[in-house]
Amino acid sequence: MTDARARFDQRETERLPFDRGEVERSLPERFARVAATRPSAVAIASGSERVTYGELASRSDALAAAIGRQASGSEAPVAVLLSDPISMITGILAAWKAGRLCVPLAHTLPPARLEVILRDSEAGLIVTDRKGSAALPPLPGTSARQLLLDTVDLLAAVEPPRVTVTPDTLACLLYTSGSTGKPKGVLKTHRNLLHRARCFITSVAIRPEDRVSALHSPAFAAGLRDVLTALLSGATLLPFDLRRAGLRALAGWIDQEEISVLCAVVTTIRHLFASLGPEARFPSVRVVRLGSEPFYRQDVERLRRHLRPDCVLISGYGASEASGIAAYRVDQDTPLPAGRVPAGYALDGVEIVLLDDDGHPVGTGQAGEVVVRSRYLSPGYWRQPDLTRAMFLPDPADAQMRAYHTGDIGRLRSDGCLEVLGRRDHQVKVRGYLVHPGEIE
Repeated sequence: MTDARARFDQRETERLPFDRGEVERSLPERFARVAATRPSAVAIASGSERVTYGELASRSDALAAAIGRQASGSEAPVAVLLSDPISMITGILAAWKAGRLCVPLAHTLPPARLEVILRDSEAGLIVTDRKGSAALPPLPGTSARQLLLDTVDLLAAVEPPRVTVTPDTLACLLYTSGSTGKPKGVLKTHRNLLHRARCFITSVAIRPEDRVSALHSPAFAAGLRDVLTALLSGATLLPFDLRRAGLRALAGWIDQEEISVLCAVVTTIRHLFASLGPEARFPSVRVVRLGSEPFYRQDVERLRRHLRPDCVLISGYGASEASGIAAYRVDQDTPLPAGRVPAGYALDGVEIVLLDDDGHPVGTGQAGEVVVRSRYLSPGYWRQPDLTRAMFLPDPADAQMRAYHTGDIGRLRSDGCLEVLGRRDHQVKVRGYLVHPGEIE
């Protein structure tokens, strides 16, 4: 670590305000504010390529205008399939600026899964490039058209389409494993995504000087959260292709790029730190954000051997349908349990209720299904009204609130901390990805 970096870590730095009221706006509005404040700062650094906030804003404006022209008169979702991370994020921003529901697609998905998602979403436009177009499966019987990024002049100074984007406008359609063997699409509004980003940005004081890792595709909830953590706070996002580069290269990359906020699923972090020699250290890392899987005392102890004493570990608990639900902060003064680290305390704007099999609240320390009450829940599942009604229930006391039944079994401690004990169904998680055995069958 450079002396300059060490000095930076020892002083107070200024953060970009992220007021609660901004959650009631739109993602393009928040991003525009950040870009206007830090136009020459690096927004994304991928390999040798760097793009500033000003450049990312203008590129996404140009692409949004192209989307508006290609999809004029249609309200169908816009799919984005690009292997280059800067291009992928530009495409997602452009879809939002065009006021469209975006379906981000991981370029690593097999053709059969891409076909299922594209048909189910009924995407009217696919933003891709020549490489991505060659990998797309044939889609006979659909009206989907392609917009090749290679043909768009991203340097052209153009205005994005003049559209109205509200907090309730649908922003993303993210596909997860389905119990029927078919992926199900979870809808996200601008309010959902802004709320989740704000919770993490404000809880650990993400600063413009931070360098935030991106180890997962924004086609998945965790990957999209990491993108928004950086770009809505003015920090620098650094994508790393874990599939291509491998775990062995990750440690050197973290040190070389001076990552300060390391975000990953538990399995990745666990294997990374297990592979380190006793002298290995990550002096630049001040926050480690973990999620998607259970986390244990021995994991914390292993991490602490290689991290600086003031590094904070954040263990997050959530679901695609509810975004963030709870978080547990572990610093050098946090007493650790003997086994599993708790899921944590409810995030701002979230209430956790535990219910028995008859739908009645259980007492403190008793096990029950974890139910989340919030106005920041997903609107539901794409074109599956019956499933949406079964999983998301209206709140009779507050029209703005709904309740989501997670299917997790947990218990609340007397101080309000949630402990997750298991599942009611047969879902399992594999390296952070929720999998229904029925889909494998």
